[in-house]
Amino acid sequence: MTALLKPAIDHVVIHVGPELDAAAERYSRLGFQLTERGHHTMGSSNNLAIFGTDYLELLGYEPGRATDRAALWQMPNGLGGLVFKPTGEADFRDRLAAAGLPVSESREFSRPVALPDGSAPDARFRVTHLGPEVAFNGRVFFCHHFTPELVWRQEWQRHANGVTGIAEFGIVSNDPARAVAPYARLFGDEAVQELPGGRAILAAGGARVLVLRPEAAALHWG
Repeated sequence: MTALLKPAIDHVVIHVGPELDAAAERYSRLGFQLTERGHHTMGSSNNLAIFGTDYLELLGYEPGRATDRAALWQMPNGLGGLVFKPTGEADFRDRLAAAGLPVSESREFSRPVALPDGSAPDARFRVTHLGPEVAFNGRVFFCHHFTPELVWRQEWQRHANGVTGIAEFGIVSNDPARAVAPYARLFGDEAVQELPGGRAILAAGGARVLVLRPEAAALHWG
C-alpha cells in the first residue's frame, strides 16, 4: 500500500486523572526532568518529559476541573494515548478520511508555557483523532505543533536517568494482524513488520509500536 506519511511518534500519553501531583513526584523520582504544570484551554493539565524528538505527557486535571473533558477521564489511568506526527498541510484530516480511515474533525487549542525569562507565550496545537474502532482501546491521534520551539527546548531535554527518547509503545491484542491493518493503509506495508506473536509498526528513529498477542506480550514485557 502507498503510504500517506511516514510513522513518527510525537508523544505518548499517560492518564493520571486527579493524581497529577503524585504522578509528577513519582516520575521525578524515576529521574525524569518534568516541565512546569501546563493548563490547556480545553480544561486538562499536564507535565511533560521532553526528549530529542518526542516526549512523555502526564495528563490529568486539577481540583474543580473534573467536568472539563469529562469523557476523557472515564478512561482508566495508565498508558492511554499514542500520538504520531502529522504532515503540516491544512487538508491532512481530509486526506485520512479519503483513504478510508475513521477520523474526527481536527481541533485546535493552546496552553501557556512558563519560560525561564518569566514570559508565558502560548504553545498552540492542532490534533486529529482516529476513530475508537482502530485506536487499540485507547486514543490514537496526530498532533501538529504550531510552536515547536515552546516544547522542544534544550534545558528540558536533560534527564538524570539518561532517557533520550521513546523506544517502544506496547499494545496487547488477540488479533494483531487485524489491529494493525488500518496502520498499513496509513503508513504503508513497509512500515509494518511481522513478529513472532504479533506485529510491529516501525517508526522514525528506531522506535517501535508493538502489537502482541497476550502470551507474546507476557514473554516480551514479563
